[in-house]
Amino acid sequence: MDQRRVLPTRRLVAVNSAAASGNAVHTDEGARAAGYERAVIGGLTTYGYLCAYPLREWGAGWLERGGIDVRLRVPIVDQQPVILSGEMTGYELRARVDAPLDPHVDSMTQVPNPGPLALAVAWLGGPGPLPPWSFPFTPPAVKLPPDRLTTSGLISLPSMEFTPDAIWCSDTLMSTQGAAHDLGVLSGHISTGDPLPPSVLIDMANLALMNGLDLGTWLHTRSKTQHFTTLRCGDEIEVRSRVVSAEPGELGLVSVFEIAFIRGQDVCARVEHGAVFTDAPLANNSKDRL
Repeated sequence: MDQRRVLPTRRLVAVNSAAASGNAVHTDEGARAAGYERAVIGGLTTYGYLCAYPLREWGAGWLERGGIDVRLRVPIVDQQPVILSGEMTGYELRARVDAPLDPHVDSMTQVPNPGPLALAVAWLGGPGPLPPWSFPFTPPAVKLPPDRLTTSGLISLPSMEFTPDAIWCSDTLMSTQGAAHDLGVLSGHISTGDPLPPSVLIDMANLALMNGLDLGTWLHTRSKTQHFTTLRCGDEIEVRSRVVSAEPGELGLVSVFEIAFIRGQDVCARVEHGAVFTDAPLANNSKDRL
């Protein structure tokens, strides 16, 4: 029977690296208009924090045949202290992000703990590569607002060609995966031919949505990633995406996308990407759940 093993706990201060993304909620002004104390950090950053654990445990093998399902439950704001923790049983790893209790406030008068801010389940291994025909190429098209997703009959978004270079990969890693440095996983410098860090894939997934949709204000809520083979810095990658669902919800339009990363004829990775789109007020405070 596999034995449970507790992984190192890390404390850090979340840093917003998405202020220039064009999404108002990642700026102080836009976040306050939506009811948050400060700018909301990108979901990409939280994803990077949690990926530090499987990278530390499984290394490059995880980027060859492994996956992770990250659920972003509560928005994290810029400069917010957080605690990362995890545990591992066999080839399954669970990690989470929590907000520490304020030591200067009596525990009886504190706001009730909302539970984990983010949760992740990672695994090593998985199915073989997907056939490329399951993700058809879609030519460029005029960008649509997200509210058209439920009425336009849209299935596929325009495909995007991307060749991540060393400078862009290194910058993305440095700004989104500080926890990996703390855990001794990555140096922060990516060279041509190196495996792509998971946060780079999610950044490309976001760019694929921006390529096809006029996003407005939105919150990243989930990314489930499966690696089928290693993608590397400098690879010529075609990113194909399609809409799985788009339904009205309490906070806005709740949408799920399926995104494939294709090199040559091979689907090298797949992401199930979740988002809530809204230009209306999003919350009353930073502890509201998504």
